[in-house]
Amino acid sequence: MEANQNGRALLINPGSLTNAGLLEAIGGGVLQLSNAAFNNAGGSIKVDGGASSAQFVNGAVIQEGTLATANGGVLGAAVNQSITLDGSTHGTLTNLGSYT
Repeated sequence: MEANQNGRALLINPGSLTNAGLLEAIGGGVLQLSNAAFNNAGGSIKVDGGASSAQFVNGAVIQEGTLATANGGVLGAAVNQSITLDGSTHGTLTNLGSYT
């Protein structure tokens, strides 16, 4: 899935989701992962570009996989949000990016 519209958010709020591929924000898009356990085993959450971001909100739990940024992209929890980065339930969670 790809958030790719400048200044627009793509909200993913599935209850639970398995990502073995790529969730990405590019071109100024905002990827919002909300209110779910995201099993990211074998997958990546990537942000590419200074105006792009991935926001973890409403108690999101990110499990395993890779978090990555490029070209000034940012990953992080939105203001006043509590989330969990879980590197034990499904395996190691690797952060290769800028996390705020």
